[in-house]
Amino acid sequence: MIDIKCPGCGKAFRFKDGVNVQALAGKKIKCPACAAVLDIPGRVGTPTPAAETPSPQQADRILGGMAATADEWTGAMTTEERLAALEREQAETKAKPAQLEKALEGQSQEVRSRGFVLVDESGNTRAELVVDKDVPGLILCDENGTIRVALVVGKDGPVLNLFDESGERRASLAAGKIGPVLNLLDDNGEQRALLCVSKEGPSLDLADENGERRALLCENKNGPWLCLYDGNGKRRAALEVIKDGPLLVLCNEKERGIWEAP
Repeated sequence: MIDIKCPGCGKAFRFKDGVNVQALAGKKIKCPACAAVLDIPGRVGTPTPAAETPSPQQADRILGGMAATADEWTGAMTTEERLAALEREQAETKAKPAQLEKALEGQSQEVRSRGFVLVDESGNTRAELVVDKDVPGLILCDENGTIRVALVVGKDGPVLNLFDESGERRASLAAGKIGPVLNLLDDNGEQRALLCVSKEGPSLDLADENGERRALLCENKNGPWLCLYDGNGKRRAALEVIKDGPLLVLCNEKERGIWEAP
C-alpha cells in the first residue's frame, strides 16, 4: 500500500514493516529522490498492528534529527535512481557560486563616498579617508586618537607627514615641481635637515636648534661644494672641487674671504 507521495517529484514511497508511522505524524522528512521536505500527515496508510512505538534511539535514527534517511524507505527507487538523485544534488551545490557570480555580472561593484572612517574595538577612530576641497587625504591615528600619519595629494604633488606621540610633525616627504624633498624636524618643530633633489642636483641643508643654517652640501654641474655657517647664518668657510682642482676659502663675519688655498 502506498503510504506517502512526494509533491515535488511525484515519487511514491512506503515505510518499512515494523515502523510505527503514526508515531512520526507531523514530522518532516526529506525525499531521497529530489531532497524536497515532506510533511507526514496525521493518518498515513494502514499501520501494522504488531508495530510498537519506536524508542528514542530508533526515532532519532529514523528521523535523522529532522528527516528520515533513505534506508527507512522501501519503494520503486533503484540504486541507479538514488545515484542520479545524489549527482543532481551535488551539481546544484557546485552551481550556486557560479549562479551568484552570474547574477552579479553587469552590476557596479564600486562604493562612492566623500569619506570613510575606521574605528577599533573601543570605537576610537584609527583611520580616515577623506576628500576636502578636492584634495584627497589619508589619516592614521594611534590608540590614543593622536594623528601619526597624514598623506595628502595636492596640486603641487603628494605630501607624507609623520608625527610623534605628541602630535608634532617630525618628518615630511614631498614630491613637488622642484623634485623630491625630505624634511626632518626636532621636537620643537624646527627644521634641522632638508634633503632635496632638484634640476641643479642634490643638496643637504643642516640647521641648528634655532633654525639657522649651519652646513650646506651640494653637487651641481660645476662639482661638489660644502659651505659652513656661524650662529648668525653667515658663511665662514667654503670647500669646493672644480675643474681646476679643489678650493678652500675662509671668510670673516661679513662673509668676505680672508684666506684661501691653493
